[in-house]
Amino acid sequence: MGKTLTCPFCNNKDTLKVVYCYRGYKRKKDDLSNLVKDGTIYRNEKPRFEKYDFDGEKITATLYNKYCPNCQTYFHSIGKMAVIDINLITLIYEVNKQRYRFDFDFSNNQQAKNTCKCDYITIDKDVILSSEDRYNILKGVKESKMNFWNKEYNYNESYNYRWIIKLEYFNGLSECFYGYDQVSNNRNTFIKGFKNTIYKYDEKQIINNII
Repeated sequence: MGKTLTCPFCNNKDTLKVVYCYRGYKRKKDDLSNLVKDGTIYRNEKPRFEKYDFDGEKITATLYNKYCPNCQTYFHSIGKMAVIDINLITLIYEVNKQRYRFDFDFSNNQQAKNTCKCDYITIDKDVILSSEDRYNILKGVKESKMNFWNKEYNYNESYNYRWIIKLEYFNGLSECFYGYDQVSNNRNTFIKGFKNTIYKYDEKQIINNII
């Protein structure tokens, strides 16, 4: 049996892999017993389809590749997600005991709301980003190729700066990246789309000390 993935909807750990184009598909109502073998559920649909990313690029997507028999829900694993599937981006950084947190809400996929927090105390109401700001933020995520980043960079209890980036997707899954005095080689590509908004609150621009 292959590696399982915890269901993002009910936290069940006994989820199934989904394989498509199976000719022996003979499903009767909700009976899956004849379709499940060795932790895999087989279906006869074509696995791929086309959709559009946030920037208008036509991309090839796949149908759900995971199934939870507990809550009877199909879902994607992280590796199948596109930038358009992101609901929330959280960016946290701390330099010289000054800490900032930004939450960028893309859940409606039309416009983003930005809530800026300093030391986790809200200092401003939700601000609607311009279409240009939204595009630049998502462009930074896409071009920085975060799927190739390490999850952790140089963990150390004593540090000059630290940062955390969390991506949350529409189906409840999330992934987190963080570092201490070290960043990904593509960090600048990622962060440049955020700076116009960040500078409104980080007036000393301490984020520029994270290199």
